Amino acid sequence: MDLMRRKMLIRGGTPFKAYTKELKDFCHQCAQHHSLGEYVRMVSEISDQVDQVAIEMSAKAKSDPLQ
Repeated sequence: MDLMRRKMLIRGGTPFKAYTKELKDFCHQCAQHHSLGEYVRMVSEISDQVDQVAIEMSAKAKSDPLQ
């Protein structure tokens, strides 16, 4: 968890934010694909959940560095 937290906070979270933007853009473009759209929408929903967990982890790291 510590490694994940440190990786997500590198340069203010810039790499993580860039990755999530790329993923969200892809999902937005491909959500209506005739055969893969259902799966792309699932990835998008999971990505939203990961974003929420990242926000929570970041907040905990700021309030308690040992988290």
